Amino acid sequence: MAVLELHTFSSLNPQFLPQYKNALRDADIKIVYYSPHTLAIKKLPDLSPELLTYFFDDPGLVITTSVDDLEKSIREIELKQFTILLWMSSGRFDGLDISEISECIDRKT
Repeated sequence: MAVLELHTFSSLNPQFLPQYKNALRDADIKIVYYSPHTLAIKKLPDLSPELLTYFFDDPGLVITTSVDDLEKSIREIELKQFTILLWMSSGRFDGLDISEISECIDRKT
């Protein structure tokens, strides 16, 4: 399972987004998180889930813009079948405690 946060100016820029094509194709579950607040601070246009799905070229992509929804999505997934949980970001997932979530997942398996 791969969880990617789009956080930097370049990673949120529609001109850069085509670079993500097939970036998560080998993951069984693919989640992309970004904060609309971060977009506003960087004065970038809003991103739609359809646009991100297009650029990643992956109809199975799960896209969330709420850190609460991100945590809920991860906690609801049956993770016994997965051996790797990959977190990727140049940000901090808006303060999400990924260590606690990872430990919780480890206790469930």
